[in-house]
Amino acid sequence: MKIFYRYKVKVKNFGKKVLKNLLLSKIFPKLVKYFIFCIVLVLILMSLYFYLHKTVSESVIVSESEILNKVSKQVILPQDGLVSVKRVQDAITLKNQNEFYKDIKIGDYIIIYKTKIVIYDFMKDKVMGVKD
Repeated sequence: MKIFYRYKVKVKNFGKKVLKNLLLSKIFPKLVKYFIFCIVLVLILMSLYFYLHKTVSESVIVSESEILNKVSKQVILPQDGLVSVKRVQDAITLKNQNEFYKDIKIGDYIIIYKTKIVIYDFMKDKVMGVKD
């Protein structure tokens, strides 16, 4: 039993010596500074990426003809009677106004004809709803 205790003490003392030497070495403060610098740099780059991704995805403005071209590939659109193409700015108000707008979100397009209304999600390239 005493033999194992002696090895346990040696291992414990060895660990303490290694840790002490590491903490008191000249390289350790530099390593800590570089490590903290790398973490801060990664956090700054990630926040910049997410900010730019959100800003760009919300501010993409597309021509009316391009939107109509993409929607016409998915839904049969009337040839005449186009009233307007609007980009959604306030989705909550639209959701409260009518059940048809339940899946709408900011950035979607509403294409209004005299006989048809189409909700189009440009980012997903998907028609979200059609009302005749």
